[in-house]
Amino acid sequence: MASISSLNNDVLLCIFDAAVKMSLPNPDPKSAPLNLSRTCRRWRELLLTNARLWVRLRCESDESDDELMLAPLWLQRSHNAVIDVEIHGDFQNNAMLGTVLTKVLNNQSRLRKLVLSDIDLRSFQPVAAMDLANLVDLRLGLFWEGSVLPFTFLQF
Repeated sequence: MASISSLNNDVLLCIFDAAVKMSLPNPDPKSAPLNLSRTCRRWRELLLTNARLWVRLRCESDESDDELMLAPLWLQRSHNAVIDVEIHGDFQNNAMLGTVLTKVLNNQSRLRKLVLSDIDLRSFQPVAAMDLANLVDLRLGLFWEGSVLPFTFLQF
């Protein structure tokens, strides 16, 4: 029986891609691609040089904001690839949420999908100009001081 180390990089990337799809939606240190990047040097190099494994980011609020803390890493490792971002929930750490939203909006030209729900508008920093050339799906469910402002638009 052949060892997994004998698999070529293309086959490994197909396996990694399937593992990432099964691990969605949330960034988690115990799930792909992060857990795979800790297996061996070869796997780490493959994962870090293949942006497509890092292009889907979905964060949901829970007891901790760990997913939010990993979001900048996803944005960095996706390099210049077009990205899908979903952020759901009322996070405990509004400062961290604001930081992540700023980083996402700094990568606005790469956004294919942006879904924000149950997000406090006070977390947003003003954005002077928007370049949304790749955007095909925008869904917003925002609130301001307890008042819900549901929006769904620009879904092509």
